[in-house]
Amino acid sequence: PPADLKPVANDTRTFALSEPIIFSKENVQDIAKSGVWPPAGQPPLQLQFSEAEKQFYQKDLLASRLIWIVPSGLLVLVLLFGGLRYYEVRVRRPRAELLEMETRREEFNQLVNSQRLERKDNNLGSVMGGYVLEKFLGAGGMARVYRAVPEQTLDVKECVAIKLMSDASATSEEFRKRFFREADVGRNLTHPSVVRIEDYGDAEGTLYLVMEFVQGQNLRDKIAPEGLSGAEVWGYCKPICEALQYVHQRGVIHRDLKPENIMVTPGGRLVIMDFGLAKRHDHSMLTGSGDILGTPAYMSPEQIQGNPPPDARSDQYAIGVLVYELVTGKLPFHGTTDPVQLLMKHIGSEPFRASELRPNLPPQLDQVLLRMLSKNPDDRYPDMAACAAALQPALSKLS
Repeated sequence: PPADLKPVANDTRTFALSEPIIFSKENVQDIAKSGVWPPAGQPPLQLQFSEAEKQFYQKDLLASRLIWIVPSGLLVLVLLFGGLRYYEVRVRRPRAELLEMETRREEFNQLVNSQRLERKDNNLGSVMGGYVLEKFLGAGGMARVYRAVPEQTLDVKECVAIKLMSDASATSEEFRKRFFREADVGRNLTHPSVVRIEDYGDAEGTLYLVMEFVQGQNLRDKIAPEGLSGAEVWGYCKPICEALQYVHQRGVIHRDLKPENIMVTPGGRLVIMDFGLAKRHDHSMLTGSGDILGTPAYMSPEQIQGNPPPDARSDQYAIGVLVYELVTGKLPFHGTTDPVQLLMKHIGSEPFRASELRPNLPPQLDQVLLRMLSKNPDDRYPDMAACAAALQPALSKLS
């Protein structure tokens, strides 16, 4: 006990207590010297405590018990909370998510099956590269495009666009080489105005390309019959020119630029799509069978003839046709729709001046368009950066 609390009896060898007391080291040593406690023939010594002493020792005893009770209680609470948390994270929540996923998968399968029957399209519901084809988007001459969602989550927020090549084209070794070249080109292009290629592969003979899903309208929907204002046209041309400058610097040309291959998102972002005919500068624009690759209304003379070898300036020619169409609402050779006649006009005929179709067109813009549409690639602008530098001031004068 503290020094100010003294036992009534003065016996340092043996004593018994009617109330709890804490012994000091010296007390224990004194008791041990006697060998027994209490010594034989000696009655236990009864110590008397005052009320103050009793309260002190009782509080001390309670404190010593609390030292164990409080941590033990906290430990029990921690274990209880941990157990509940483990049950929530490892048992209840996964079970609920599994049930929700099963319900979502049943609804998804019902929807896809109904679309498959309605469209008679067996591709719907099939899995390509870990994605389930769930909606048909469109088709071209060599491919069909679908919206697809991850097989594991079926989350439409993570959807992609998957292009499936036709079975007939996939059997051609030449086409397969060109397809894998397209995929290789796309995987190495990273620009906000160039569609992102996520993956590609061959699923049991079906070639597929996994692309970024771009929601919006293509540029064809933006063309007005009377033409657009200069500010609107420049708003479309600026990102297109920047994206083409980016890909051209990396040795890639698109070779099938047209309004249908340029998407405008709801947020106003322009994205060049379908690098399906994209090529390195060291590849021919002709197939092994002599077929011309491209769209007749937007093809440059050298792309049609194969001489001189097409390069980045062939894309500039196609953009010249596109700008012409945006400002006038018509194509440079708008008198015919026959593909062969169109090709011949691109080779040997001069286009109508845009100012003939739109009288308020600035003469400067007329000159820029004529240079972009020059028959000789050497007469065009050296690159898309120079082309954009000429277009911007000319379009600024078009109301």
